[in-house]
Amino acid sequence: GALDPAFNAPLFARGARFVALQPDGKVIVAAVSNLEPYAPAGALATAAPTIYRLRTDGSLDPAFTPAVLGASDIIFGEPVVDGAGRIYLAGIIRAINGTPRANLARVNADGTLDAGYAAPATLPAGWASNQARAVLLQSDGRAVFVGDFRYTGRGTAPDRIMAVRLTTAGAL
Repeated sequence: GALDPAFNAPLFARGARFVALQPDGKVIVAAVSNLEPYAPAGALATAAPTIYRLRTDGSLDPAFTPAVLGASDIIFGEPVVDGAGRIYLAGIIRAINGTPRANLARVNADGTLDAGYAAPATLPAGWASNQARAVLLQSDGRAVFVGDFRYTGRGTAPDRIMAVRLTTAGAL
């Protein structure tokens, strides 16, 4: 295959680690690696890892608000997109657009954070998450995250949990 000259993607100053396809053909790009020291002039540069959306021609989608993660946050797995265009993220995610997260996140189709989904305040007492490594969606819309989670709800010592399933609303 030859390069498609009609696909005109922007230059990224951060390494683009993951891509995902939305149902409408738009492309989600997770520019989450370290800033490249030799990034070309004019490249998109942010102070933190960022999720972008490209239109089908490769240009930035102006209808999508880039989701900016915390400065030291990391996305470990490929973003997952549901039928409504919402984006599920797993990693070490402490914040998105300044709103605290507990390593699990869902971004709406317009790029804004779904603040109620897996919000730290809604997680049960005794819950802790060191990192989420990957996410998948089940056919009923519930998300399964795997990673390093802890829960002391059944005693004083934390139980180590490797997989959790959230409801479609984001509750455990």
